[in-house]
Amino acid sequence: MNNTIRQLDGSLLNLESVPTTRSAYRLTAAALATVAFGICYGGVIASLIDSWLNNTLYSYGFAVPLIAAYIADDTVALTGKVPVLEIEPSATVFSRSFARSVVFTLSTLVRTT
Repeated sequence: MNNTIRQLDGSLLNLESVPTTRSAYRLTAAALATVAFGICYGGVIASLIDSWLNNTLYSYGFAVPLIAAYIADDTVALTGKVPVLEIEPSATVFSRSFARSVVFTLSTLVRTT
């Protein structure tokens, strides 16, 4: 397999000698994540835009991302830190969800009998 390409000036460049930087990997990962996001949520975003355009009750929807970006930027400017959502350990979340579902099921059974 030939790993050389001809550059604009006519010289040959061996691709095996070109170092790949970490930023190239990050750029590739960001591009793949953007494509995956578009595939997964493209239909949802299209329907949101359709609702924002055609329903006067939801016309403010175009302003929501701009306001959220402003608040996030303001938070970073004030604190110097990017806000991070702190998530509880999964066992705690599971046990709370399980307990709530048991209570809901029991309350439903008591009401129907």
